[in-house]
Amino acid sequence: MNFESLYFIIDEILRVSNQKQNVQVQMNDSEIIFAYLISFNYFSGNYFKTLYFLKQTGVLSNVLSKSRFSRRLNRLKDVLSEVLSFLYDIFKDASNKEFCIDSYPVPICKFIRMKRCKLIDGKEFIGFNAAKEEHFFGFKVNLVVSRKGGVTEFNILPASYHDLTGLKALTLDLPKNSKLFADKAYNDYLQEELLKDVEIELLPIRKINSKKSDNKAYVNYYRQKKRKMVETAISQIQGLFPKTIHATNIDGFILKIVGFILCYNFSMLLTK
Repeated sequence: MNFESLYFIIDEILRVSNQKQNVQVQMNDSEIIFAYLISFNYFSGNYFKTLYFLKQTGVLSNVLSKSRFSRRLNRLKDVLSEVLSFLYDIFKDASNKEFCIDSYPVPICKFIRMKRCKLIDGKEFIGFNAAKEEHFFGFKVNLVVSRKGGVTEFNILPASYHDLTGLKALTLDLPKNSKLFADKAYNDYLQEELLKDVEIELLPIRKINSKKSDNKAYVNYYRQKKRKMVETAISQIQGLFPKTIHATNIDGFILKIVGFILCYNFSMLLTK
């Protein structure tokens, strides 16, 4: 990831969105977000290692302590939303009509240790990871990926929530006549009809017992091929994960989930 290009884009987004910055601070907002993204691209979300690297290499002239950096970062949640919205618009321009939806697990801790977890509590956070055939304790991220590969929308829900719940919780602000490819978990005839009203065609892989006329082997094969882009995106996002995502509170944990997605989107933008 090119440092200069990354910082320039962040600074331009903040300038265009008219974000007011205090000129007297040791690190401005652009530098805070820049360091935030560098931490996920190179240091698996470890802020301490990131700040040490930026200070020792001279990439930034003034660097905050980890605790002050974390406090500043928490105050910039609205700014991060502006940055995400900017990237969303790039990846869902009117010429792009194909999108995919899927979900992936984000464990807070191993399932066997959930009773000792201090960040969250409740059975709704117990989910099942079908890929690894094991239960986990944490969250599920539902995301929409464009044909260009970038994430255009996502939400973070407790792990036990069904994928359809995640779909219904998304805004799905997509261009008209868009096609949304999905796996078997998204088979819901009513939802398909509702999305047609807003000119979005939901195209899930059909279950064997489906009564829909498009329940054909070649149709399912085509839709599965189209889903490769979301599978690739999830694989790359999870590839940034450390063995355990460390956070001292739930807001910090969610901020790191967002950070991995934001880092992935910037990587896609800078490699296009």
